[in-house]
Amino acid sequence: MRFFFIGLMVFLSICFNTFSSENTTIIIRSDTQIEFVLQGFKGFERLIIGQKIVAPDSQVELLTDYKGFALLIFKDGQQYPVIISDSILHIDLHEANTPPNFKNSSENEFLYEWLSKYRKQQHVLLLLQKKQDASDITDLINLEEIKAEQSEVEKQQQQHIETLANPEFKYVNTLLKARLLNESSSNIKTIDDLNAKKEEYHQFIDKNYEILQHSDMIIQLAAQYFMMHEYVSHVKKDISHTKMHYQNAVVTGVGKWIKILQNRISSTKVIEFCAKLYYDRSMVTMAILIFDYYRDEFVAENINYLFPLKKQLPDFEFVNAMRLNKQNSSNLRANKIVAIVSDKSLFSKVETIALARSLADSNINIPIIITPIERLSESHLILDKMFAGDLYFMDDKAWQEKYLNKEISLPQFILLDKDSKIIKISNYRDVLFK
Repeated sequence: MRFFFIGLMVFLSICFNTFSSENTTIIIRSDTQIEFVLQGFKGFERLIIGQKIVAPDSQVELLTDYKGFALLIFKDGQQYPVIISDSILHIDLHEANTPPNFKNSSENEFLYEWLSKYRKQQHVLLLLQKKQDASDITDLINLEEIKAEQSEVEKQQQQHIETLANPEFKYVNTLLKARLLNESSSNIKTIDDLNAKKEEYHQFIDKNYEILQHSDMIIQLAAQYFMMHEYVSHVKKDISHTKMHYQNAVVTGVGKWIKILQNRISSTKVIEFCAKLYYDRSMVTMAILIFDYYRDEFVAENINYLFPLKKQLPDFEFVNAMRLNKQNSSNLRANKIVAIVSDKSLFSKVETIALARSLADSNINIPIIITPIERLSESHLILDKMFAGDLYFMDDKAWQEKYLNKEISLPQFILLDKDSKIIKISNYRDVLFK
């Protein structure tokens, strides 16, 4: 038993590349003034490790207990990977457009050297492919030379990829393998290809989650996993891959991720992340389908309690999506719906759009007034672009601070009569009128 325990500890040490449990002091020096954010990861979450401005020819220090992959993100958007593992990490910066240098950090040096060589090989292969495509098909000798050179570079690249079997840098190697897995998905053409690649994703994530969780690769793999479905749907020969098949495959895929990540990431976070992939691309119908299918599981983790007012809503001011035509609710002499939303609850936003579309499809003309818990901003106003009709937005800071200052279960809809008396309060769009 003693030898088994020692062996297990050695194995874990290798897996995490001897990551120390103590805090890491990160010393960042720069030749020029640079503003940056150092971002870490935990599953689908992005974490701010530190944010600093480095004056010219000076240095700053960050102390963190975070271990793993991070992104050094500069003010203008440039970003570079950083592996945080040792007790002290020295990073030298020159300018935002130049990759950082590392002192005595074998993992970071290996990562950058490996990626540099791989990218150069990819660039050569791309040029050879373009050269081949532009060649005269009758010039057989030239084509054979190009193909021979292409074959040689592919062989060299495969040998380079095989270096990832080196156990010395298992943590970095696993991240690079995840990157290669994502790249390989671009080759799928049929439904069988898609299903096989999805299974490859499932197995890889399940096996390597403990390594991948403190990196951006869970996010990247999930995003590409769902994007793969669109590669197949755009292949004309796959006539059987209809819109319904596509939607079913996506919804089923969400369930696979819930299962793989169970006891690692809550089902609520998995569902919301997957729906957000489509919401952010204005594919709201797909986001609605995801939330509808997994609604019971999602809401069960989020319900707290209902809106505190039970009889009548006090008057409030609202505007249109252009933030014009400010009106008082007392002047809107008609039934209306107050839809409470939050930037922290994608479900509330998606469910509101679903309600608006459902009412329009049923020819029910009831104004919807979107009421954000936060101060009204573009992140709320953009909802108007996801619905063909008109939406209104509460723009009454004093009202919102007074009545929305408690944790309210979301989504939440309040059906009012013409006098703003409460007819019904519901978390669900489809029971609001039952």
